[in-house]
Amino acid sequence: MEASKYEGQGFQPPAEKDAIEFAKKHKDKIAKRGEQFLWITSV
Repeated sequence: MEASKYEGQGFQPPAEKDAIEFAKKHKDKIAKRGEQFLWITSV
């Protein structure tokens, strides 16, 4: 299936999903380093 067909269906590449899950799990540690990282991952 073409990537364009996933548009508007809440599709996320697995790597991106993993990064978001990682950020959620390590939220407190990451927050100490700066909120910029959290902002980037939440976009």
